[in-house]
Amino acid sequence: MRKSITHHQHQDDRGTKDQKPWVHRIRPPLSPISILLIVTLVFLVGVMALASSACTTQSAVSTETDNFTVSAPITLDVTSFNGRIEVCAGSDNVVVVRAELRDIRRIEYEATQSANGDEVIVTAENKGKWWFPAGNTEANIYVTVPANTALRLKTSDGKIEVQGTTRGGTLDTSNGDIVLEQVQGHFEATTSNGEVEIDTLDGSTFVRTSNGNVTVQEAKGEFNIKTSNGNVSFSGKMTPSGSNRLVSTNGDIVVELTGTHSLNLDASTSFGEVDCEMPILATKTETDHLVGTIGTGEAADLHIETSNGDVIIR
Repeated sequence: MRKSITHHQHQDDRGTKDQKPWVHRIRPPLSPISILLIVTLVFLVGVMALASSACTTQSAVSTETDNFTVSAPITLDVTSFNGRIEVCAGSDNVVVVRAELRDIRRIEYEATQSANGDEVIVTAENKGKWWFPAGNTEANIYVTVPANTALRLKTSDGKIEVQGTTRGGTLDTSNGDIVLEQVQGHFEATTSNGEVEIDTLDGSTFVRTSNGNVTVQEAKGEFNIKTSNGNVSFSGKMTPSGSNRLVSTNGDIVVELTGTHSLNLDASTSFGEVDCEMPILATKTETDHLVGTIGTGEAADLHIETSNGDVIIR
């Protein structure tokens, strides 16, 4: 037994003696999955650091004010993002632009006047990148203009409101309402996921929206209105010989005529009823389709069409 033990001890000693002191065990390399996980973790840590930096400044609001002297009728051109545009009539020879910019580090803003002085141009652009947190970046633009200013207004995720102007214009937004008050001229108003409200207009309108109601009151002129998933409510007078269209899907259309009126009416619905509470000389009378003439004299054309809704003329 003792020899056997001694023999094994010599073998162990020899094994230890033969081991090279400078040879170290090398660990196997990292797998591709491990490398990917490490890179992802580093990226997420960086994004969180940037987001933390954005959160510390996103509530800061910078206000920019510019005054422009004008003499002749001008055009106001505003292009913005993620914020509202409000325009109201003021002094005859001054344009005042006030911009409230949240998180200005990510906004490129400019307000200028054209060389001949007939146009004021306001732009606010988001210069943030997809990989850089946007924070609560927004640009709200407020402008006072002479009443006879033509308008070109465009924003996104914000409301457009115009009050007191007399030369019309184009208004374009998304995910926001459009409001016109005490205005004149031809207006083209386009939005999505927003309502359109017109209160006191003398002129004409082209309105397009989706997922929103359209309300027109105290109006006089020609009207081309279309919405989806929304109601249309009209109160006013249509210009003699004018052409008017009120169209909706999944919504009711209610028309209240004011003053002396004369109309060539064609009103229909797919799933609903057409009800005319005024005297009409009808050429077609069905539950869902009514054609005829209301009043006498020079008539305006009125085409009303909806689906999944009722039509009421009163």
